[in-house]
Formats: sequence, structure tokens, C-alpha cells
Amino acid sequence: FTRIEVKRCRLDNEIGEILGSQLDAEKSQGRPVRLVRSRISAKAAKLLFKKLVEGLE
Repeated sequence: FTRIEVKRCRLDNEIGEILGSQLDAEKSQGRPVRLVRSRISAKAAKLLFKKLVEGLE
């Protein structure tokens, strides 16, 4: 969470941009932080697994 939630520490790649933009959008809508974090972590797991599979092919 410290690499995605804090704007100045975000990853400088496509996954960091996707997760960061979704995190900002959901927080601006006033959703609870715990809910936003769980959604972001689920999306991160899916994206990273997809990248892993692409790397193995």
C-alpha cells in the first residue's frame, strides 16, 4: 500500500499508473479506505498474475 497509496512513491510503470488512478478515483468518491485497499489489492493480484503468465510464455 505504501508504494501505491502515496502519490510521490508510486511505481513508474503501467501497473502503478492503473492502480494509482483507480485508487484516487475511489477515494475521491468517498469510499472507506479499507474497502478501497481490498479492491486495489485484488486488482493488483490479477494484473501481476497476468504479467507472470505473459513472462512464462
